[in-house]
Amino acid sequence: MDASLKEIQATFAAVDEDKSGFIDVNELQRALVKGGYTLSLTSCALLIRINDNNGNGRIDFQEFAGLHRFLFQLQAAFAQAAGSPTATQINSTQLKSALDILGYSWIDGPAFSAMCLAFDPTRDSLFGLTEMIGIGSYLRSLTATFKGFDPQGRGTVSLTMNQFLYAASNTR
Repeated sequence: MDASLKEIQATFAAVDEDKSGFIDVNELQRALVKGGYTLSLTSCALLIRINDNNGNGRIDFQEFAGLHRFLFQLQAAFAQAAGSPTATQINSTQLKSALDILGYSWIDGPAFSAMCLAFDPTRDSLFGLTEMIGIGSYLRSLTATFKGFDPQGRGTVSLTMNQFLYAASNTR
């Protein structure tokens, strides 16, 4: 069940430790750790960046509400693919199903395998919700960056090395 607006406001107020009206990367990381998710500062920065509509490096309440919806969607897809709301891990087949649920059915086998390797340092082909958050954030950023280079929506782009570096940097 999705949280009510009041619940999201209460969560925002708790995460906004300095009461600035914004959540920065450090506040987000601490809140996620309290919630049981150990994400690197880089991963938290990506979560901020993909929800930071005005580009100030922090998220306000509206942007936080978007982040909350995004995390809820990831959790729901994870649980659905696992077949259980209490599952703590999914395998790569279930991960592919979760990504399909989220609208990433366009990912082909070789690209999916490469991405799995990038997010599976132990090479056990098991992914927790923390990895799912990382993968979902990565794909959301990747998709937005690609669309910036493909305004006509053709599905193909041509990049210089500097453009590729820019694009790759935006997905981390």
